[in-house]
Amino acid sequence: MKGHRLQVLVFSLIILACFLLLPVAYNLSPVFTPASPLYFLKSVREILELRSADNLDIKARLQLQFANRRIREMRSLIGTSHEDLIEPALTRYAAHLQEFTNIANFSDKGLKTKIAEITTEHMKILQVIYGTVSEQRAKRSIRVAVHKLSQWDNILMNKIDPIYDSWFTEQITLSKLSGCDFLSGEASSSAITETERWVLSQR
Repeated sequence: MKGHRLQVLVFSLIILACFLLLPVAYNLSPVFTPASPLYFLKSVREILELRSADNLDIKARLQLQFANRRIREMRSLIGTSHEDLIEPALTRYAAHLQEFTNIANFSDKGLKTKIAEITTEHMKILQVIYGTVSEQRAKRSIRVAVHKLSQWDNILMNKIDPIYDSWFTEQITLSKLSGCDFLSGEASSSAITETERWVLSQR
């Protein structure tokens, strides 16, 4: 019984800390990068945001926001001694895109506009920062993220009417082609292994 009360107290303190500290964290996002010892509070806050969302549309938009946050966090790690944390950040990024796809309402025109903007922006960011990253595992994770984003583009194309949504189709197609060109270029790079070179060439 005593142990149960202690667990409840600890959990309550964590929840309280989330609501007290994280508004500051969002205004000072570089402080709460994955390298921060308080970063877990950000994750807890996001879980609470999802649980308190009233419907799937809100949850879908939250997943897009979270994906944006992961990209910002990844950029904040570049050039630091914590570039090894880029990989888990991008793993979570891909998970947000997957969760979004599972619940999003693709008949929402405003949402489709947001998707197209985010897709093209993220594809550009990943390719631009690639050359500035020095940690090899982080570079590999960026290549994987580009590939997954290209796959996401394919999924998006299957969710809409290409004639009715011609602008959306064009934006997503350009994003996908950009990713394919990038991966094709990396397939001829001497900085990757023979196995990965073959995989990239197949992609």
